[in-house]
Amino acid sequence: MKLILALLALIPALLFGAVLFLLDNPDLYRQQLNDAVKRETGFELNINGDISWRYWPPIAIKVSDIEIQPAGSDQPFLLLETAAVDLKLIPLLLGGELAIDGLTIDGLTLNAEVAADGKGNWQVADTATAAAEADSSDSSANLNLDIAHMNISNAIIRYHAPAADYVINLKSLATGAVRADETTFIEFDVSAEDTLAGLSSSFQGAGNITFSRQLDQYQFNQLAIKSLTRLPDLSDIQASMTLNGDADLSQGTANLQAGQIQLAGLQATIDLQITQMQTTPILKGTVNIQPFDIQSLLAKLQLPTIETRNPDALNQFEMTANIKGTPAAIHLTNIMAKLDAMSIKGSASAELGDVSGARFDLSLDTLTLSDYLPPDAENNTGENNALSLPVDSEVLPVDSLKQYSLDGRIHMVQLNYDTYQLNDLEFTVLNGREQLEVTTTASGYSGQIKHHFVARMPADATPTSTSRLTVSGVDITALTDLEWLTGNMELASDLRFRGHMLSEVLDSMNGSNQFLIKQGSLDVSPVKKIAGVIDSLRGQSSGIGEWPDNMPFESLVGTLTLTDGIEANQQLNVQLETMKIVGTGGIDYWQNQLDYDLGITLQESATSQFSVKPPLAGLRWPLHCVGAMDISPAKLCLPNSKDTQALVTDIIKQELKRQGQEKLKARLPELQDKAKELLKGLFGT
Repeated sequence: MKLILALLALIPALLFGAVLFLLDNPDLYRQQLNDAVKRETGFELNINGDISWRYWPPIAIKVSDIEIQPAGSDQPFLLLETAAVDLKLIPLLLGGELAIDGLTIDGLTLNAEVAADGKGNWQVADTATAAAEADSSDSSANLNLDIAHMNISNAIIRYHAPAADYVINLKSLATGAVRADETTFIEFDVSAEDTLAGLSSSFQGAGNITFSRQLDQYQFNQLAIKSLTRLPDLSDIQASMTLNGDADLSQGTANLQAGQIQLAGLQATIDLQITQMQTTPILKGTVNIQPFDIQSLLAKLQLPTIETRNPDALNQFEMTANIKGTPAAIHLTNIMAKLDAMSIKGSASAELGDVSGARFDLSLDTLTLSDYLPPDAENNTGENNALSLPVDSEVLPVDSLKQYSLDGRIHMVQLNYDTYQLNDLEFTVLNGREQLEVTTTASGYSGQIKHHFVARMPADATPTSTSRLTVSGVDITALTDLEWLTGNMELASDLRFRGHMLSEVLDSMNGSNQFLIKQGSLDVSPVKKIAGVIDSLRGQSSGIGEWPDNMPFESLVGTLTLTDGIEANQQLNVQLETMKIVGTGGIDYWQNQLDYDLGITLQESATSQFSVKPPLAGLRWPLHCVGAMDISPAKLCLPNSKDTQALVTDIIKQELKRQGQEKLKARLPELQDKAKELLKGLFGT
């Protein structure tokens, strides 16, 4: 009996001694590990350093200087300085499932490279048989991780391709107990850099994660992440977010529930669902941006603020919208936004593929455009007045238009600009295939306005554009505040021009403008000045002096033709009952100057209020208009000195013939002196 008891007592000792022998000779497993890795993955495992054990407590294995590379390659894919695994002894001795007290990895480097042919250095020949794949799948299904804690530090992942170069640095990763279907706490510190673009970001986070036994399903709860992004020539951008959701890698889906994002003063809540993660991911969900101050956000990001005429503009923005998209396009629908006091509704999308572009369909209630324009420059006088003159600028951004496509519509209930107001404004734009088309319609000032603009921008050629403006029933005075001309206007303007700079447009403009003004009035005081001189010389009243300065009329019709620019060769023809106005001249836009010669002819009529009697009927009354464009023509247009003197001379001759030779000799000195005095007063000389 004693012998039996002694043998029974010796068995555990022998077993323990056998375990110590195996543990004391870890190199026995080196080749087995190499063969297993190569058989299952096609990679070669080289343990260049030591394999050592710690016996008690607990059992631990430590490995150093590990290389993993594709079979037949001499370039390592993965390098590992040290790895230590703390094992639970009892499950190990009893042949149970793998149970790990702790896992520590330090100094991991992974080099992923894509060659010019698109092949990655991690791609190896498929050496596994179907049976091996089945066994691998079966074993992974039965994998039951049980790690009390895990620590990874100083891990670097490099990814290089012909058009990409990224570096990810996992400074630290620490977890609590890692067990399938149980929540574990995770904490990490990681940075990423796009070396080609000069972008870099760092992330620190902590939260709770749960994963499935097959490692294909994950849940994350209160995962808080802080980030710092550095962009070229810009200040650092700090942000934070809190994530709740789940992911199913086998189904290729993920859900983000009520994710909280903070960026400076901006706060947003996002709900997202992602599908088809294995192929082309599709996302959809909602975004809710809380009200924030745009100017304050720019200041916190150390970006230039936007100067506006109204200092209270861009102080508040908020938005809710539905999101749907792919890596190539993002769509926002059911947009409900508010910018300051203006409400915005509609949809918008951005295309991010090879051809970038945007589509939008937006409705606004009231936009006060002047609030968002740059502040007015200070008024300059005297020698500094030239500073306020216009400078050449790009009116057609050809380079940008060729890079992006646009297809959109904006409807505004009301548009305000300074003292102007338009209602029911609709703006549509279509840009693509080397052509830009813009249409604008609006109502206001008792009428309708429509503008259609087309610019053709062929490659390696000067852009050509057409503009058609139609105006129907617009009250001129209400629109322009003119006093010298009133009435309701009909206008059809057809213009053509070349180039993309303002100077090119003004120098190449051709076309015609046809207009009709009804139930209006015209300032005829320049005509009355000349008539007063002639009436005094004749000693008879033509009746023109009794005209009101602003003569009412039923209709005024005319045309303005432009040829080779606006600076010269403009042709003006106006018919106002029995009054005909013909003019030629031009405009110096850069100096704000107008230079025009006008001729006014009055015809005899028994019914027209503009009628005159011989000898004034049929005469051409000359005017010369020169000066600043913003001055009223009634003040700008004065009798032409030379032509008026000739006209007065003809009138004197006609009067003398009518009165006879005797009276001629008697009155000639008187008429000559009187003419000189009247002309002197007329021309201010």
